[in-house]
Amino acid sequence: MATAAERHQGRQEALIRLLLNALAKAFGLVDVTDKKSMSQLAEVVAALVQRFSGTSSAISTTYYTQERQAHSVQGVYRPQVVAAPDVRREVEQAFSGRTLTNPDELTRAVSEVETIAGDAVSDVSVETLFQAIHDDPEAKGWARIPEADACYFCAMLASRGAVYSKDSFVASNGKFTGKGKFKVHDNCRCNVEPAFGEYEMTAQARAAKKLWTAVSDDGFHGPAAVKEFRRRYEKRADGPTFEGTPRGNKKVSPDEPVRASEITPDRAEAVLTALEKSLDIQRRKNKNGKLDDSIKKTEERIAALRAA
Repeated sequence: MATAAERHQGRQEALIRLLLNALAKAFGLVDVTDKKSMSQLAEVVAALVQRFSGTSSAISTTYYTQERQAHSVQGVYRPQVVAAPDVRREVEQAFSGRTLTNPDELTRAVSEVETIAGDAVSDVSVETLFQAIHDDPEAKGWARIPEADACYFCAMLASRGAVYSKDSFVASNGKFTGKGKFKVHDNCRCNVEPAFGEYEMTAQARAAKKLWTAVSDDGFHGPAAVKEFRRRYEKRADGPTFEGTPRGNKKVSPDEPVRASEITPDRAEAVLTALEKSLDIQRRKNKNGKLDDSIKKTEERIAALRAA
């Protein structure tokens, strides 16, 4: 049976999927060749982030209150809803300077906007819980709840359980992109579980702890243990299997083609919608009726995504 933390993480992940679906519809309403239309898109994305952030924060406050009740915590504490960030400028920058009739450029822009919006909503959930844990005198600390496809380092941190104090990870490392706290890599969407006493690990954290124990039992310590944990977690050569695929953080060159396999299922709908809209506009503006390179390339990208 799923723990309360796993159910909360599941609700937050489902909310992000709903956000991505809403963004996909928004991409289908804009003309990527029109600056005014793209400015309106930034307003729409910002409004969606506001709406979904409010829901995300409300889900987290309810979860926190229920956790207090489940642990019979004395006294009254009401967690506060956290305000959503304004992402308009970030969204505008994602499209700025790009040739959006180029399917690779458009795909990257759409993916970047989805990351901006998704991270903003996810960060609100984490910030809501961090603020409550910090302000609630009865809270002892917290545990990291990794996302389903967490990277090896997040899994390793989660394997430690509820050992983090109120002031642990009060800010993200500046070398990682995105706002929010306790990130250890770009686009980190792990969540937080408050600790009030007895703590029950999630299945994912238990598996990571088991793997870490096996690495230690095999004689690995310090940096060598971290390296070996990563090798086994990522199923590298001769490493034991581990359920879950780590999220990639590869930096893609602007000139490198985007493969259909690089686009996650959750994001495919938005990318397809944007590409199909772009193709429709290109065809209408192509008065000579010839199949130019940009139209052909967009058609090939759409076909690849549909076949993936």
